[in-house]
Amino acid sequence: MHTRAWRGGEVVATDFPIDQVSEHLDHHDEFVWVDLCAPDADTVHQLAHELGIHELAVEDSLSEHQRPKLDRYPTHSFLSCHALRWAGNHAGRIAETEIDCIIGPRWLVTVRHDDEFA
Repeated sequence: MHTRAWRGGEVVATDFPIDQVSEHLDHHDEFVWVDLCAPDADTVHQLAHELGIHELAVEDSLSEHQRPKLDRYPTHSFLSCHALRWAGNHAGRIAETEIDCIIGPRWLVTVRHDDEFA
């Protein structure tokens, strides 16, 4: 897990615990990003409680193999997309990594199911 907060375009905090996300958002000029790689359900639910994330967005972020989509909720959106990369020198193969994003007005949560996409 990685966390980062910006205020006025400058990084003001990194790698803080999830339970401090709402404290950063108490500053009305701060933006927060939380990046989760292969999170467990408890971590996602803790973050959902902290940010008021809809249960369907939580469920979708925990499920692998989502089709690309955008769902809108009253206070945030859920985006599922796929990052593509060249896999191997001579394999001639393109690999994909699913990246799920939960997007709020001043926060972004990215959920990756593996570490193949940094």
